[in-house]
Amino acid sequence: DPDQFVRSAAVGALAKISPTPTDVLADIVAVLSDEESYPRKGAIQAIAALDLDPATKLPHVLTALADTDGDVLQEAAQAAGALGTSGAEAVPLLLPLLSHEEKWVRSHAADAVGEIGGSAEAVAALRKLLADPEEWVRQRAADALGKIGALAEDAVPDLAKLAADDPDDDVRRAAVEALAALGATEVAAASVDDLVRMLWSSDGTERASAAQSLGALGPAARAAVPELARALRDPAWGDVRKETLKRFTVMGMIMIPMEQIEAIGAMDQRIHVTTALR
Repeated sequence: DPDQFVRSAAVGALAKISPTPTDVLADIVAVLSDEESYPRKGAIQAIAALDLDPATKLPHVLTALADTDGDVLQEAAQAAGALGTSGAEAVPLLLPLLSHEEKWVRSHAADAVGEIGGSAEAVAALRKLLADPEEWVRQRAADALGKIGALAEDAVPDLAKLAADDPDDDVRRAAVEALAALGATEVAAASVDDLVRMLWSSDGTERASAAQSLGALGPAARAAVPELARALRDPAWGDVRKETLKRFTVMGMIMIPMEQIEAIGAMDQRIHVTTALR
């Protein structure tokens, strides 16, 4: 079709047909060479969504990771991360994206490296991102280092500094969880007071995240038990209906049916408190 948005919509429709027709992949892959970026973005989204084995998807994900458009690269990085350890060949193409000029490309690339599993080179690049000017990128870099595990042990001092000094609550929390994942719970324990403060944030999702982080620290967070118990006794603590509606509202438009928003918002977040206490 001459209209790029029609081409993109057609690609998306093909990807939703289930079971996947055996001959549909070639038509979608062809759109990765489209002259417009919007259909190319749709094509890599569609490839990621198809019910195909990782080995079949990988060559096309690698093609998309060589694109020049930021939106396409974001989707390609997400598709690479979804391959998990089967996407190891994508890591050399993801590493340059960790220093891309667009913050969302950097953050999605960091996510992907964390999901796939990194190398010493990847760990070094992620450690640099811990000083990124964008808080979302710092958060995703910390998460990725925690997922990589033992290979990222050299990042413990950087993560400890982030957990103690970063101005953003979510970044500090991500650093604490990464430290816990790396076995540095005693180092992370210095952040328990900060996490206890976050337990009483006005934002319900932030409260739940703080409880999860305290749980990740295990016995090192024992001092938080009285405040977690206090949260468990407070029905209002677990109410995230307001935050849920806000999350699914973009430019005044509600993006999913209200009944779904109400169902998500009705989930009592005190479940995270019980998990942390356990």
